[in-house]
Amino acid sequence: MKKLKILNLSSKGKGGLEVLAKNLHEKLKNEFDIKTIAGEENLLKIWKLVIESNIIFTHKNSFIKRIFPALIISSSINSKEQNNKKVIAFQNFSLIGSKKKDIFHKILYSKVDKFITISKKIEERMKENWTVDPKKIITIYPAVDNEKFFFSPEIRYKLRDNLKIQKDEIVFGVVAKFLQKKNQEIIIKAISNSEELKNEKIKIIFVGAPEDKNYYKKVSKMIKNTSIENKIIFLPFTEEINKIYNAFDFLVITSKDEAFGLVGLEALSTHVPVIVPDEAGISEVLENEKDSFIYKTNDEKNLAEKIEIALGTPEEKRKTMGEYGRRKIEEKFTMKRFASDIKKVIYELTKEN
Repeated sequence: MKKLKILNLSSKGKGGLEVLAKNLHEKLKNEFDIKTIAGEENLLKIWKLVIESNIIFTHKNSFIKRIFPALIISSSINSKEQNNKKVIAFQNFSLIGSKKKDIFHKILYSKVDKFITISKKIEERMKENWTVDPKKIITIYPAVDNEKFFFSPEIRYKLRDNLKIQKDEIVFGVVAKFLQKKNQEIIIKAISNSEELKNEKIKIIFVGAPEDKNYYKKVSKMIKNTSIENKIIFLPFTEEINKIYNAFDFLVITSKDEAFGLVGLEALSTHVPVIVPDEAGISEVLENEKDSFIYKTNDEKNLAEKIEIALGTPEEKRKTMGEYGRRKIEEKFTMKRFASDIKKVIYELTKEN
């Protein structure tokens, strides 16, 4: 039987969106003839591939506009293959404040057969603010490579020793590019402005590239003007981030605007409990005080309160939270499950014709 051809359009980079697109390719490549294009600028090449493909995945809204002419050309070709072409748009952005109810977007999104949102919050925003048939929208939570992200006592000991972290110090990790919306400054303020926290035996490890150089400088200057400079470690982005999680006791997501927060799943897979904002999509799949602590988005004082609770959590309870998180990943958030859900969407769409 001839394999369906899938064109998987992603952006360049190594963030959650790009990781998910890459992992999806790996999980589908045996069953489908899938080609992934990451950040390709050659429009004519993309249009040609669109016309040749049965299924098109877009992982960014702007891609729908870019391929629209090719979809129009395809629809004008009178053949069963072209008439059965399907477009699946992954909605990986939070859509806070996004309104797309004009005639242009109505026409544009009419060419999309299914929108896959990564949280219920995003699904609700789309239904309320976009000119999209609600029946076309489905939420499928993202997933993580649980074979890559796992806990290792040996890696933990070696990393913490190399970083000169004391055995009794509690480590809060923040994994994100330095951008305004990632809001790394909130954890600095939460700890440095708290009389209780700034004297605790803690370390904050920031892992991520300084994508916004000005924001990175702002955060660095802020740290120098506090009394907690000796508690902070900066690490660059690394392909071995799976190992770095082992050094953490908690992962903190600091973002003001986080569509999901894939790093949270990566941490849980590594037995690390998470502290996350309530507006982040990942909060929908977490259980407060079982695998996480959830704070009010961009609320410095509430984050400080949750960090205090985390610090007061006995080591055995932290271990239990980590184990609970890992079980949750194995049961509900593996790439195998994610790929299975996507395949179900593909076959339902292609069966309609």
